[in-house]
Amino acid sequence: MALPTVMTINGLQPQTPSSLHAQIISGAVALDPGLTANLPGTLIEDIASTDTAALVLIDQARVETVNSVTPYGANLFLLNQLGQIYGIQQGLGSNTSVYVKFTGTAGYVIPKGVIVSDGTYQYLTQDAVIVGTGGTVTDVYCVATLSGSWGVGANTVTTIVSSVPSGVTLSVTNPAAGVPSTADQTPEQYRAQVLAAGTIGCTGLGAAIRTYVQRVPGVVDNKVSVIQDTSKFKVLVVGGDTYAVANAIYQSVGDPNILEGATAGGTTVTVSVVDTPNTYSITYVQALAQQVRVNVYWNTTSTNIVSNAAMQSACNQPITDYLNSLGPGQPINNYEIEFLFQTSTANIIPTALISYIQPVISIYNGSSWIVTAPDSGTGLVSGDAEGYWVPGTISTTKGAAP
Repeated sequence: MALPTVMTINGLQPQTPSSLHAQIISGAVALDPGLTANLPGTLIEDIASTDTAALVLIDQARVETVNSVTPYGANLFLLNQLGQIYGIQQGLGSNTSVYVKFTGTAGYVIPKGVIVSDGTYQYLTQDAVIVGTGGTVTDVYCVATLSGSWGVGANTVTTIVSSVPSGVTLSVTNPAAGVPSTADQTPEQYRAQVLAAGTIGCTGLGAAIRTYVQRVPGVVDNKVSVIQDTSKFKVLVVGGDTYAVANAIYQSVGDPNILEGATAGGTTVTVSVVDTPNTYSITYVQALAQQVRVNVYWNTTSTNIVSNAAMQSACNQPITDYLNSLGPGQPINNYEIEFLFQTSTANIIPTALISYIQPVISIYNGSSWIVTAPDSGTGLVSGDAEGYWVPGTISTTKGAAP
C-alpha cells in the first residue's frame, strides 16, 4: 500500500480512516477484479474494517515518529542523536565543570572537544578558541565527560589528553577551582540546549560573520560591518583581540580568500590562524575613528525668552546616542538630528514655535576641524567609507548658521 506523506506547517498529518479504507479496497480489487467489499455483515467487510482500524494506528505511529524528529518532541534516544548532530554533549550545564587557561603558540586554534584532565576525570572544551596575542586564552569552559559530583581543585587540571600537533606548544591549567555538579541534567534541560544549538542567528555570510565577531570580548557590537566589494568581502571591526577577531571570522567564512583589507582610511589587520594541519591568513579592517562635532543653529517665533543652554542640555544626549548608534561607513543624517532636536526640546518650546533648524557638522582631520556639508542633493554627511563616528561637542546656537 502507498502511505503518502502529507506535510503542513504543523508537521506530518495522518490520513483519514476513509482514505485508508479506500486504499485497502483498491488493493483487494486489484488482486481480485469484481470483488464486492461493501456488503454489510460479510467476512470481506469485517476484515476490511478491522484492517482499517489497524492502519489508523500504524499511520498515527508513523506520524508521531516523524514529527518527533525535533528537539521539541523527540524521545530520549532521538534527542541524544540530535544532540550529537549539533555537537551538544549531554550533561552540559549540569555535569561538573571547570574553566581552564591555555598557554601556547599565538594563533593556534584549540578545537571544540579537546580533552583535558586532572589525572582522574576528563573534561571537554565546549567551544573552539584561539590562543591570543599574548600567547594565552583564558576562561575556556570545560565539562566533565561523566555525570556525578566531585571537587576540582585549583591548578589540578594540567594534562592535555588530546594530541597536540608538532610545532605547536600548548599547556593547560585551571587558575580557579571547578564547580561540582549539583544534580544530573534533566531531559528538559538537555532538550532546551539541543533546541538552542539547532537555531542559527544568521541567514547569509554577512550576518554569519557579524554574529560570530560580535561575540568576541571587547568588540563593539554595532561597530561590526561586512561590506561586499565586487567579489571580495571587507569586514570592519572596532575593538577585540586581533587573534580572537580573526578566529571568529575564520569560523564563519567559508573561503578566507574572499576577504580583503582596507581600501580607505581603515587599517588592514592580517593574522595567521593555525588550524592543524593548516595555517590560514585572515584579513580584516580595523575601522577608523572619526571625531565629529555637531552645532545645531535654531530660532523661534516665541515671544518668551528661551535659554540656549537649556536647549543644548536637552538635545545633547539624544544626538550623542544617535551618533554612537551609527556603524562603520554610515553617514550622519541631518534630518534625523533635526528630528531629535525637536523632540528632545519639545517640553521647553513647542515644535510649532521653532522657526529655524540647521545642523552644522565638523569632522576632525587629524590637525583641524573641517565643516562638512551634506552630500549633493541629500541631507547626508558622509565620512570615511571605513570610519565610524566618535561624538565630540554637541552644541546649540540661537540664530542663523554662518
